[in-house]
Amino acid sequence: MELLTNNSISKIGNAVSEYLSQAKEAMIFVAYFSPNDSIMRSLRKIPQLSLLISDDFTINNPYKLNDLKRNSTIRCVPKDCPRGKLHSKVIHGTREDGSSFVILGSANMTNNGLYSNQETCVLLDSNIDADQPILVSIFQWLDDTWKQSEKGVFQFSIAKKIFDNSSHKWHKKNNELKNLKFPVQYWILKTTEGSRGDSHWHEFIAANIISIGWEDINIDPSKVSKENLAKIAEAAYPDENGKIAADTIKKFTDIMKLGDLVLICKGYNANHPTPVFVNGIARIKGPFNINNRLDWRFTHQADIQLIEKYIPRNLLASSLRKESLTRTIHQVDEPAFMDLTSKLHDDFGVVVNV
Repeated sequence: MELLTNNSISKIGNAVSEYLSQAKEAMIFVAYFSPNDSIMRSLRKIPQLSLLISDDFTINNPYKLNDLKRNSTIRCVPKDCPRGKLHSKVIHGTREDGSSFVILGSANMTNNGLYSNQETCVLLDSNIDADQPILVSIFQWLDDTWKQSEKGVFQFSIAKKIFDNSSHKWHKKNNELKNLKFPVQYWILKTTEGSRGDSHWHEFIAANIISIGWEDINIDPSKVSKENLAKIAEAAYPDENGKIAADTIKKFTDIMKLGDLVLICKGYNANHPTPVFVNGIARIKGPFNINNRLDWRFTHQADIQLIEKYIPRNLLASSLRKESLTRTIHQVDEPAFMDLTSKLHDDFGVVVNV
């Protein structure tokens, strides 16, 4: 028995890909299925694959499932199943020599589950004598569960409609908002003080706001010119560039408007090798306001959709056309923002609906 975790040295997904490449047959029972290209390549090479998933096709990617139909039998467990919703995460494979392995734990067959979440799995192998008794019990459970699911046939046409419609509703809502007096603008906002400071994310979601810092600026920044604000910022923060601070604050106070969409995430630079935490997406629903009860007093009321996932840095950079995100606020164009929402939907099962 071997413990598998996601850490700086190894990833559960690497072990899953390695062991699946050894399998001539495999059974995968997971609640959520939206693996990356590396796992998909391993799955396509397995001659006989049995997949059992939940029927939540707002998250489970039917296109990836359909891509495996040549070598797979795919079944779904409905949410109202009398035996309960499918919540297991079990991967079983049989090798050419008849030996077998099981990876069992908390990780779904998703990019976050296999590579970035704090997940724990165990690897069992029939070549290890001590693992054999528990493997017998697991094999029996897999067989029984598979037999009980024979009516849950995967129907691509229905799953596709659910998956596509979950995204279409949001795009329709966004298009309607474009007809406002002020067109929808698209932004990126960090939640931390500097590169390593405290995050104010919990303040955001507790108060339904987005906000920025500069607590020592004791005037209403929307009432002064950018030039005067730069002087005030330099006086309050001698170590900062006053012009950059004023430009950032003025974007928040004067340019961000009702209906704008804001991606909330941690920053990264061009040499950032690790995934980036995406907190959520906000829709601004109120004008600029100063709330003296908060540490970060400069606010907008907002509807916030939680995402709270680690996303590969290269995916963010390519979608947003931003090699680095180091300032508090960045503005992006609509195609870049829409590209990211499509990637979140297709690769991570995230349906943007704010």
